[in-house]
Amino acid sequence: MKSLTALALALALAAPAHARPSAQSWYWILHPIASSAPDLYIGPYPSLAICRDMLGSAIYSHPFACHMGSHSPGACAITGNGFAYPTNYPFPVPADLQLTAPDCVPAAPTPPLRRGWYFVYQTPNGAGIAACSQYRHFAAFSQTTPGLDLGHYADSRCSGAPCFSVGGKSTACN
Repeated sequence: MKSLTALALALALAAPAHARPSAQSWYWILHPIASSAPDLYIGPYPSLAICRDMLGSAIYSHPFACHMGSHSPGACAITGNGFAYPTNYPFPVPADLQLTAPDCVPAAPTPPLRRGWYFVYQTPNGAGIAACSQYRHFAAFSQTTPGLDLGHYADSRCSGAPCFSVGGKSTACN
């Protein structure tokens, strides 16, 4: 009970702030592992291309060179699951266990997030995102709280992972 109370407090403190969307904003969709929980719309992103780039990193990890525009062979090779998936999730992800929608959408039924850095977490009751500054706190909780799983990025050389940006041009690895 003590860990659940502490988890509830941490989730309340980590709730992201919301901002006003631009004229054309794009969102990627996270499906919680708890199938009855509502989807999360992650964004806004200023263009479809930037949203798709972030969605790609949510689905698959790849070498840091891919974010730097490298065209060398293997620079953008898939190395594992992206930051939308917990550490123990199967790779490759079976079609019936996908946690993201296949493409970005131009509108969201929920308020947009403020520009910033976030990470994904899953609980037995749903999913959420929290400010990247809270990652260490959540990681400590996840060690003692069954069912709290944090998003993981398979390429540990990606300096920003498993956090990702919302609202700007930055990628998950900057």
